[in-house]
Amino acid sequence: MPDPALRMQELRMRASTNRAMGVRPVANLEQAKEDMGLNKQEVNLYNHHLDNLAKGGVQNEDGSTSTLLAATVGIDNKTFVIPTVWNNKILSVDESIERAKDAGIDKFPSYDSEAVARGRYDAMHNYIAKDLP
Repeated sequence: MPDPALRMQELRMRASTNRAMGVRPVANLEQAKEDMGLNKQEVNLYNHHLDNLAKGGVQNEDGSTSTLLAATVGIDNKTFVIPTVWNNKILSVDESIERAKDAGIDKFPSYDSEAVARGRYDAMHNYIAKDLP
């Protein structure tokens, strides 16, 4: 089994090279779109993950990488799924709400209930997880 530290170093170098060349990481977005019928806002959320992944993501103490860390928040009688990772930094939920509003809250997926939002995101996360090192 390869050394995880060397594997992470290799992935970071590849991400750095890809960024310099303007190449996005190979992703499972197309498969998620096909299987789940992602809407425009869900694609935007997925692309937020890909943007952070292309920059290397947040490296956690356990060796994992975070690129989204989604939060579900109630705004105007809708439950939105928003990222708490912005520019490879983990922000508080309150800071993330402000960032999402600044970016345009309607660019992020919203649902009629917390349960539907969580279920939809969990299904999307199965594809996102396959993109991670």
